[in-house]
Amino acid sequence: MARITPCLENGKTSQVSILDDNEIGFGSTEYIVFRAKEGISDCNFLYYLVCSDIVRDPAIKSMVGSSGRQRVQTDVIQNLEIDLPSLEIQKQIASILSVIDDKIEQNNQINENLRLQAA
Repeated sequence: MARITPCLENGKTSQVSILDDNEIGFGSTEYIVFRAKEGISDCNFLYYLVCSDIVRDPAIKSMVGSSGRQRVQTDVIQNLEIDLPSLEIQKQIASILSVIDDKIEQNNQINENLRLQAA
């Protein structure tokens, strides 16, 4: 999740799923890394949770720093208490949201194709 303004407000969040078990990713201090806990949380559900207002709103409200360079206070995110559904329910929710995301992407591609044909 982006840690700096305006990226967080614009919803800049992504999920990295291309690393092998023993691979390590590197980043910067300009985003906050979340990781699912085996047996407790589903990585796809966690992605959708981090994209939601449940996590983003407290993060945005916690921003400090000079105008245009404000950053999320990571302790606010670390101290968020969120009741999670069971792991099975998390997987079901993530699956449904993933299907919706895929359909949105497919529709965007169709729209772009139609726009190019009309030009």
